[in-house]
Amino acid sequence: MIDDLRHLDETSNKLLKGGHVKEAIDCFDLALQRRKELLGPTSHAFHLSCLNLAATFMQIAMDPNHSMTKRSRISLLSRAEELSQNSDSSKVTVWYNLAKLYQLENDLNLAYKYLKMALVTQSRLRGIKDRRISIDMHLNMSSILSRSNKHKMALRHARTALALTEGCLANEKKQHISCAEHNDGREDSINCNTTSDNANRNWSEILAISFYNVGTQYEHLKDFKASRYAYECGAKVASLLGDDKDIKKKLEVASKHLKERSIDKLATNNH
Repeated sequence: MIDDLRHLDETSNKLLKGGHVKEAIDCFDLALQRRKELLGPTSHAFHLSCLNLAATFMQIAMDPNHSMTKRSRISLLSRAEELSQNSDSSKVTVWYNLAKLYQLENDLNLAYKYLKMALVTQSRLRGIKDRRISIDMHLNMSSILSRSNKHKMALRHARTALALTEGCLANEKKQHISCAEHNDGREDSINCNTTSDNANRNWSEILAISFYNVGTQYEHLKDFKASRYAYECGAKVASLLGDDKDIKKKLEVASKHLKERSIDKLATNNH
């Protein structure tokens, strides 16, 4: 039975790499059924197998390189949701991905529904394993609410994303300092610095995006002073990322637009 499982796993992966997605999924399902027979439906090992397959199905569904219809991707994520019944953290990830798919399709009602389910469930979890997903969920929720003209609610989610990102960036800097002190004078400190710099740049880019989202919501709410401040803060962060980043250009344009608007308003008042 063990050899049979190994063969099914290898076959599933070969089929997937060869672009035979449907056949690979069927093979993955067959392997899970065999594990259920071998391990028992209530065993911890089978539970882990279900979660591993849920993660695999999510990865397949969200991979743009796979030739799949929207309906097939949603169906596969629904299958991942079934496999995640005993894990809230896994369900959060499934709902997050479903929301992303529906958002891409401009189905804001379903995108909102799944994001809300994900955020509510995540709030009950003791610890957040993936801060990036949490930040993305708040940014996406902010975007959905903004498009629905619910700018006060959108601002709350944008500010939450900003706070979480600032916390992650501060934590990365602390780890960088600790790593540098630990490796002082050793060759592997170069590796440590490179990894930390890349992480800091990634978080800095997300921070700039978060500032832009906050500024946009303040602008919608006509709090132009707060909006301009957010844009300027974001622009300072983005200036460290290089000229090729889209967010840098967006922040500069938004900040310039508000400055010109303020000047025009001042000139009108003076007349």
